[in-house]
Amino acid sequence: MSKIERAIIMAAGLGNRLNPITLTTPKPLIKVNGVRMIDTAISALHKNGISEIYVVIGYLKEQFISLEKDYPGVVLLENPYYAECNNIASLYVAREYIENAIIMDGDQIIYNPEILSTDFAYSGYSSVWTDERTDEWLQTVENGVVTSCSRNGGKKGWQLYSVSRWNADDGKKLKRHLEIEFEERKNRQIYWDDVAMFCYPEEYKLGIYPISKEDIVEIDNLQDLPAEVCARWYRCFNAGEYIAIPDLEETKETDPLQYENLKRQGIRSIVVVPIYGYGEGEVKAFYGVDNPPDMDLEYISDMLQIMSSFIASSLKRRNLMRRLEDLSYKDALTRLGNRFALIKDVERLNREQSIAVVYCDVTGLKTVNDTLGHEAGDQLLLRACSCLEQAFGDYRVYRIGGDELLAFCSPIDRGTLDERIELLKTSMQAQAVNMAVGTIWREEATESLYPMVLEAERRMYADKAQIHLCRWASQGHFAGRENSYKLPDDRHRHRQTLIDRA
Repeated sequence: MSKIERAIIMAAGLGNRLNPITLTTPKPLIKVNGVRMIDTAISALHKNGISEIYVVIGYLKEQFISLEKDYPGVVLLENPYYAECNNIASLYVAREYIENAIIMDGDQIIYNPEILSTDFAYSGYSSVWTDERTDEWLQTVENGVVTSCSRNGGKKGWQLYSVSRWNADDGKKLKRHLEIEFEERKNRQIYWDDVAMFCYPEEYKLGIYPISKEDIVEIDNLQDLPAEVCARWYRCFNAGEYIAIPDLEETKETDPLQYENLKRQGIRSIVVVPIYGYGEGEVKAFYGVDNPPDMDLEYISDMLQIMSSFIASSLKRRNLMRRLEDLSYKDALTRLGNRFALIKDVERLNREQSIAVVYCDVTGLKTVNDTLGHEAGDQLLLRACSCLEQAFGDYRVYRIGGDELLAFCSPIDRGTLDERIELLKTSMQAQAVNMAVGTIWREEATESLYPMVLEAERRMYADKAQIHLCRWASQGHFAGRENSYKLPDDRHRHRQTLIDRA
């Protein structure tokens, strides 16, 4: 059993999705119900006896200075890369403190301090079980150990939350792997979580710490703010009314929460109208005018409401187009990119960079479908996709046929490709998945991509032949002859039509 000795709070980001509030206030310092989000985290840590706390800052860093005075034991660490790198940079600057540490984001509201308890068995993340589909990272767990994680979400799995524990051994490994990815490989646009989950999953044995959705709230945008911030607004909107505040100062005593929220943004007066779902009565959003010119507020509200109906119609049309685009470029079952997504990505290929194509065929899928049913076949295919995502999820992964998967990697050096192939094999073994695999690597993509895909496919079929020969041999059959898997002519024509336009 390990014990948490310190905490690292990530608080360096720009918080663009909470504009305009974050134009002047860092996201972790935004108040919800009168309390800054980061204060809920620090207070919860203190309740669990954790006072050694490292806060990684960057954007509007000077506003965090008071934390060291307010909370003895808090140390501020500056992330100079916050504007140009993903959050891997934040943990990189705090890498000396990962051992026996809890790592969390500063833009979360901790409602239940017990989720930050100090005793733990495995390194891993606080997670919530979900039966419904989610687009958040979703983990598969067997016997208490994480066996795979999907960036594309899914259903019936453990949704990852941004609170994780790391023991001494895993902390040392994570520090070393961060240095390799950040310093040597210049891999600076990934999440720090990618390092353990996808770059080196075979070196970590991660568990989960079950929590409930009510224990913690992750704030990603304005819609995530609790309704209490503008509760009266929603009551008015649901009653078919709008908000008109000619003088904000008049609300200071009657609605201090509203006053504080608007005052912080430099608002003196405001008109706000709801946007309803087109053809529905449900409030989907709201918009308004800050500090409008001196004229009849009722006239301004009328204009805004007319515009609201047009916005609602446009949003419905936009959402429909996005849904159609999603259906066009994503496989319905696996949520991987489909053939059309591959074509689009190939068209944007930088031909001066190194490139690899990894072509996979899920062996035995037809047999599983025929004998155990298509639901069992779907589960086999999803496990295969999970294996490919574990190895190549930080690149682009596609389902281009019924049992055919493809990873398109650029840029990638030959050594990294070899490492990822070994990781793929390890994942396949762990997930009880058999795939024939063909790979090809080029230092530059000067040629058409079609010959590379075709060659990778040919090598995949050669690997498939070898798999069958080995199986026949294990069953006592004579395996001293070559079995030839020839790609049919119609497949050649199909691949040419699909990919060679690049």
